[in-house]
Amino acid sequence: MKKPDNCPACGALWRGEEIPREHLHLYGGSLHYSRVIAVYDMILDRRTHYECPDCQAKFTLEFEPLDDA
Repeated sequence: MKKPDNCPACGALWRGEEIPREHLHLYGGSLHYSRVIAVYDMILDRRTHYECPDCQAKFTLEFEPLDDA
């Protein structure tokens, strides 16, 4: 699934500032930075979930809501 532009929980815009033109080649075709937080587990050596920087809602890697319970 493609990363949404807005938080599914609070609607906050996850698209950050525009990437400077001279650095675009470093970002795989993205035109803007992303504000969404990818949480990385060093033991598992992979991303485990995403978190909204505004409401702290957590989402699976497919951007489905993640229960903490």
